[in-house]
Amino acid sequence: MGLDVILSAPTRPASHEPAALRRWPEAARFTELTGLHIADVTNLLHHLAGSGAFQRAAEMTWAALAAGRSVVTIGNGGGAATASHCAADLAAAIADCAGPAHCGQVRSLASDCATVTALANDFGVDDMFARQVRGAVRTGDVLLCYSVSGRSANVLRACAQARSAGGTSIAFVGRAPAAPHAIDLCVELPGVFYGSIEDAQQCATHMLAAYVHGAHKAIHRRVG
Repeated sequence: MGLDVILSAPTRPASHEPAALRRWPEAARFTELTGLHIADVTNLLHHLAGSGAFQRAAEMTWAALAAGRSVVTIGNGGGAATASHCAADLAAAIADCAGPAHCGQVRSLASDCATVTALANDFGVDDMFARQVRGAVRTGDVLLCYSVSGRSANVLRACAQARSAGGTSIAFVGRAPAAPHAIDLCVELPGVFYGSIEDAQQCATHMLAAYVHGAHKAIHRRVG
């Protein structure tokens, strides 16, 4: 749901609002907007805390890195920013604990503007990730995807390509995707507003990095 739709929603009756807000209707609208967003994000974080799929996603990501495999991230728009952030945080998580345990590599396929735009221009937007996955994902690797709709053709094709290469795809989506069979594991965040879902996806990324960091430190303590 877009911001224009949210802003057009009816506000509470004026009698329920403080006098100051009744004098500035736009302030009342802003207050309601922020309240709805905060409530939606809060509900999503509670949902995430009890998500078995999210726990499996964290375990699978760490298992791949601990085995020396790669973790590759993708996303569109805000999802691309989260994918890049995820790659940076995971790389920092394993670099901070460099030691006897060998870890794999982490990279985002959404960060290189030249590569993404060249592939989109030459082969079409729907194939711009799949063509990169073809050369980046091997057996045992993990592809982390961020998509609010769960229907982005370029994400679904990338997941199919990862599977054909022997990799595993994990997607953080708003709701179950249109083609769930193309994705190995979906972490659903069924929010009301797209912005809330993206915020929750970012929080999930920080939790994922914290889990990997903690697991890596634990192994380093046992081995070292």
